[in-house]
Amino acid sequence: MEIGALVVGFGSIGRKHARLLKEVGARVSVVTRSCREVERDSAYTYFESIGDVNMKEIRYIVIAVETSRHIECMLNALRLNKRARIMVEKPLAAESKQLVDLGLTIEDKERVFIGFNLRYLPVVKKSKELCKQQDKKFTRAEFFSHSYLPHWRDIDYRKSSSARWSTGGGVLRDLSHELDLMQWLCGTPHKLNIYGGHLSNLECEVEDTIYIVGSCKQAGLVSIGLSYTQHFETRGFSLISNNETLVTDLMSGKIIKSSSNGTELIECPCEDFDDTYRKMHRDIIQEGGGECARYIDGQLNIKCIEDLDRELGMHEK
Repeated sequence: MEIGALVVGFGSIGRKHARLLKEVGARVSVVTRSCREVERDSAYTYFESIGDVNMKEIRYIVIAVETSRHIECMLNALRLNKRARIMVEKPLAAESKQLVDLGLTIEDKERVFIGFNLRYLPVVKKSKELCKQQDKKFTRAEFFSHSYLPHWRDIDYRKSSSARWSTGGGVLRDLSHELDLMQWLCGTPHKLNIYGGHLSNLECEVEDTIYIVGSCKQAGLVSIGLSYTQHFETRGFSLISNNETLVTDLMSGKIIKSSSNGTELIECPCEDFDDTYRKMHRDIIQEGGGECARYIDGQLNIKCIEDLDRELGMHEK
């Protein structure tokens, strides 16, 4: 994949994107405000500002800064490069008001994708395939992601973006993959209600435990449970229809498919989680997006997040 790629932001996720793009053959440049301070890898070319980059050489741009700066950087990328495809890390924005009056054309929106890489996990893709085969409407769908925030990174969790509202932290935004999976598998959400807040002794200013209940176009009842407080990680979903039940475990890569005809175990191992990012990048660069979340998906996702955040009431201004 001999193309020029630009990664804007060089924190943990930015470094991952740069490494993976290099592995698939891209020529990678990096924009980081701390350009002079980072430990430089000679495999990349470094810039302090996106305006310093020769955009004639760039065909793919990854926005991997803190959530509060996603839209600012996306707009700069669209303005400076009229043909590159752009992948914005999830969620698209910190607040829906950042999406108002942006002046984006249809062509601009068609070039923007959102980094919901869990869509590319083999067990998730297989679950989607099984849903398509049956054209199901679910009576009930449950999604969950529980883990322990202090185990997430090699830095003090209290200093991480996850622990601060101003940088887009909190389980509602950090774990927005589950909202995307709900929308992707169950259709447009209807009224959603949220319960929870900062319920643990973690030293953070954001919600660490929430439970969402509502309905979607293809599901009579949906629920999503998210938390920073569980000392062992669990992640997955269950899809229940009149004739069949799918229980999908994202950690083990297994699906239990059960019906009146019996129970089947389907194994979809993921040897390397980084493959979800590689496949997403290839899909955007080579296939024009494929299964990747689009700008409109990102809009819907952030509207759901903001509506739920408003109902939760922790960050009212």
